[in-house]
Amino acid sequence: MANGLSTEAGPPEDEEGRRRYLAEYMPIKFGSALYSKLQKRYWEQAHVANKPILFAIQDFHFPRSMTWSEPSLAPYLYARQYSALYDEAGALIISAHTVLEHRWGDKVIPSGFFNQPGAENISAVITNAQGTITKFNRMGFKAEFGSRSVRMIRKGTRYVHDQNAPRPQPFVHMVHDPEYSENWVEGMNVYHNPTASIPLPWQMLPGAAHHFLQEDGQINSLIPDFHPYGTETAIFVED
Repeated sequence: MANGLSTEAGPPEDEEGRRRYLAEYMPIKFGSALYSKLQKRYWEQAHVANKPILFAIQDFHFPRSMTWSEPSLAPYLYARQYSALYDEAGALIISAHTVLEHRWGDKVIPSGFFNQPGAENISAVITNAQGTITKFNRMGFKAEFGSRSVRMIRKGTRYVHDQNAPRPQPFVHMVHDPEYSENWVEGMNVYHNPTASIPLPWQMLPGAAHHFLQEDGQINSLIPDFHPYGTETAIFVED
């Protein structure tokens, strides 16, 4: 960042380049920050010892990157890549593949943050792609701060509670609608460490989506009724 502006070029425009960017470059970005935090050895501090430790991470490396970069996090944390195909009966089959490393140019890091020495002391990694100033704008408006002439239109994608759904479902919400509701935890993802010395009870963060790596390499998730992914909010003043 320079003068508050991103100096990065961002993802390539072509499909294959973008796929590699998400599979290789973004895990390195996430990994650099998480590995640096791991070296702090917080679990050795007296006030932290014997308690669950969570690392929170957000991606602001490029304008609007939080709307598309989070799917790169879980593959790095769990050293897994996932592919989806329909079988002859129309059921969606998710296949898990082990990832050994992430490589971008001359930079190479091992995959699997939760496999790193010392990572057993980290109970989970959390993130929330909705955790931007726009969420404060929406929540502030619903708390009756600011002019009542302000109008907000929020659009994005949400999780579909259908195991055969191929992709998230789009939605559009009018934030200024009296029926609109949103809370601070909405959109949070909690990735639980399968080898944590002190596991985090999922009940400690109600309303978040919780993800658990299973022995077969699949991820089992507890998802709220409404769970958004990347969203954008248009804000204007009604004339």
